[in-house]
Amino acid sequence: MKSCFFIHFSSFQTRGIESIINEIKKENPDKIICLCLTEFAYEYIFHSFFTAIDEYLLSTGKKITIIVPFKDVTFNNPNIIEEESYGYYHCGVGTVENCIMNNIFFTWNDHIRLFTSYNNNNKPHRNLLIDLLAKNDLLSDGIVSFIPPTNRYNFKYYDGSILKDEQNFVLNATHEFTAGLLPKNYLNGFIDVVSESTWEEGHFFVTEKTAKPIGTLKPFLIVGPSKFHKHLYDKYGIEYYDELFDYSFDDEIDMELRYEGVIRNIMKFKNMPKHEWIRHYDSIKNKLICNRDKFIALGCDEEKYIPESLKFLLKANSITLLGDVAAATEIAGIPRRLKERYGK
Repeated sequence: MKSCFFIHFSSFQTRGIESIINEIKKENPDKIICLCLTEFAYEYIFHSFFTAIDEYLLSTGKKITIIVPFKDVTFNNPNIIEEESYGYYHCGVGTVENCIMNNIFFTWNDHIRLFTSYNNNNKPHRNLLIDLLAKNDLLSDGIVSFIPPTNRYNFKYYDGSILKDEQNFVLNATHEFTAGLLPKNYLNGFIDVVSESTWEEGHFFVTEKTAKPIGTLKPFLIVGPSKFHKHLYDKYGIEYYDELFDYSFDDEIDMELRYEGVIRNIMKFKNMPKHEWIRHYDSIKNKLICNRDKFIALGCDEEKYIPESLKFLLKANSITLLGDVAAATEIAGIPRRLKERYGK
């Protein structure tokens, strides 16, 4: 390979598909790699580009590798190769690093509530979660944010009111409202009920939402697709907090039954005195620290973390890098940066 052209999905907005394709045709690179690690709807994002460049691929016999957070859609095109990665990790690890560097972690105080649950963007699984929290009279026990959908949704128990932690919150409107940073009252909740970005089966998209409890040493339960906790254990090494929770819900395919299992775990602590919460928390303290260390250690492991198609960037070579080079080298540089900082 003498040259490699990188494409980041954000370039479609700044430069346009036609401009990118014209540059590819001009440079005629040996390898083309698309980067879509931080977005899960990659088949939608890259569909127009792949359609437009297909003629070039057919005429040259070349293929495109697209690096994605998880393999879900097989493009009906033999010239498109999907490569699975750790996706959003390079964003989530920044959240964990912020907690470590600034000594931010969960501690007990007089204002601790049972749980936190942040649900900024309205999605079907979050609608269901809020309805189940209302059904079990749990909304007043936690710190919950939720903006009800403008379209019709058949809530059975939730009254449709807007739930806010910070009244003036607008995602990414200011630095303090950046997605990776902690909400003002985040550390005033014992258990984090994490509403992940995805809920469809097999969509294991681990974002900063899951990184937050890992970084702050909080126990957490994931509201997402089935086997999400298993995925965290298998791929990230994140151990279960089975001293606190019954994870049998994680295997349940039916979304409502699965989330009812999450609710049962929260209900277990609802009428428990806070000194018992503290006792349960202390029983997993070492495991909380271990899981945070494992999350950092993953990014230090070049062999495991860096996608196969990008590993050539780790070696000294004379390959000409074209296109969105910075996006690719940032990913390849994560292990070196983390090892320098943490000595893993």
